[in-house]
Amino acid sequence: MRQKSFSRAAERRAERKQQIVETASQLFSERGYENVTLRAIAEKLGYAHAALYRYFPDKGALLGEICKVTFAQLTAELDIQQSEAKSPEAQLLAVSLGFVRFGLAHPHHYQVVFSGSLSRGGGINEHIETIGKPLFQRLMQPFLACSEALGMNADTRTLDATTWWVSLFGTTHVLISSCGVLGGASSNDVLQRHVEIMWRGFRARES
Repeated sequence: MRQKSFSRAAERRAERKQQIVETASQLFSERGYENVTLRAIAEKLGYAHAALYRYFPDKGALLGEICKVTFAQLTAELDIQQSEAKSPEAQLLAVSLGFVRFGLAHPHHYQVVFSGSLSRGGGINEHIETIGKPLFQRLMQPFLACSEALGMNADTRTLDATTWWVSLFGTTHVLISSCGVLGGASSNDVLQRHVEIMWRGFRARES
């Protein structure tokens, strides 16, 4: 009986922590990280202000948790996308499309983690960079592997991979922020065409 009570308490704590992360992501995205306090997050949730300190000592720690959760979920989804593709080219395209679609499915998390203000503070930005660097290397690998398999220019391989992902980061941000003003085109159609045109451009340069 005691074990069941302990398990249920742990479940409630995990659920509440997830609620805090989701609510903070929404408020940070809508109002800006600098303009949101832990008190505002607590009020949105209907919690006492002091309750949040049981989970996060400060706002920076909460932002770090949002980054950690977002990166873990994104990496897991991309691993599935890549494992289901057969060729290096198919893996690259699957991971690329999967990344943007993740951003569209989780806009608040994406905006906070990848489009946050540069003024969040050096310590916080450093924390995000520490967590995010392995993710960016993870994103680079499918392009590098595909480029090598297709015999593309080895001298510019890293630059090409970086350029590819910078473009996709920008595309994700634009599609999230478009608010339906895409001239009647769907976000998915725009994404598919953008990736197709980019890939044709990289391949044409090699011929």
